[in-house]
Amino acid sequence: LCALAGCEVGLPRAAEQLVIEASDLQALDVNRPNLILLSATVRNRASIALAYPAIEVTLTDLQDRPLARRVLLPDQYLARRPDNRTGLRAGEDFSIKLTLDTTELRPVGYRLYLFYP
Repeated sequence: LCALAGCEVGLPRAAEQLVIEASDLQALDVNRPNLILLSATVRNRASIALAYPAIEVTLTDLQDRPLARRVLLPDQYLARRPDNRTGLRAGEDFSIKLTLDTTELRPVGYRLYLFYP
């Protein structure tokens, strides 16, 4: 019916079924402390395929106060272009590795939040 009406039905969105299995923030080079590597692994715990989520990255200071926040869409954090027809299959996980230039922020912590805009 959607083809006749010119609409498109996307994959389900269930952020509560997505979990961050592991994540890490590391300095890449002691001589360039502004360059850091953010790594994370996200798993789909649902019994169905889900759309890839947006990921909010918040860099924090010693008191866990936000220094900077950015939302990354699947096109920005996946190494390959996301397949919007198959999405993230049931039980599947994906990893991200992002190099961030924090300029003079000097973050000591971070928070990750998965959601659908």
